[in-house]
Amino acid sequence: ITPQIAKLASTKLNHVNRPIRLMYSGEVLRNTKNFYQSDRQYQQIGAELIGAPYNKGLLEIIQLTKKIINNLKIKNTIIDFSAPSLLRYLEAHIDFKTNEGKIINDAILNKDSSLIKVKKYEYLKRIIECSGSLNSAKNNFKKSKLPKKIKILLEKFFKTLEYVKKNDSEISITVDISEGNSFLNYQNLGFKVYNKDDSNVIAIGGDYLLDNNEQGIGITLMTNNICNSFK
Repeated sequence: ITPQIAKLASTKLNHVNRPIRLMYSGEVLRNTKNFYQSDRQYQQIGAELIGAPYNKGLLEIIQLTKKIINNLKIKNTIIDFSAPSLLRYLEAHIDFKTNEGKIINDAILNKDSSLIKVKKYEYLKRIIECSGSLNSAKNNFKKSKLPKKIKILLEKFFKTLEYVKKNDSEISITVDISEGNSFLNYQNLGFKVYNKDDSNVIAIGGDYLLDNNEQGIGITLMTNNICNSFK
């Protein structure tokens, strides 16, 4: 539903003062399943924040999500962040259709750095290791020698997460840099909220660009997965 909301904000609501806050609720029908949403038809509830300062907007969306989850009495949650912009960079520089590219893709998807044998792709091992707790991932990043473009992308990524953690220390954050292929509809950052008691994804969100190049940040609550938390 987020693309429709984004279209609305950049056209019929283009005259409204920013930031603009929108919410929605509706049925979604997908052609295919994905790993965080096994049902093809389900109810979505979401919120979008458009035209806000980036870090403050992200913090607002995450704190809104936190408040909703707390009100639902779901206590054991964690937010896992990834960088879809990084995967788009890799797709532009590595041909994943070749045999070599398929091996690299398998290494990224399975988080198995031992599959990477070619020296020029040695840096991908360091990227795969940028996972785990925020502090662990950040420390591994700082120790890694990476291509300049990737270093710039990840520096911005970690600074954003540090801002969120600094302004709300109660938020439990993990990082999975190589999970970016789940977030390709987002721009620089995507995140999933997990219920650690049953490993279900109960919300997914991230940033995106509108047709007018305006920045939006949103969250979608997976109501069927949330309901499963109470079974």
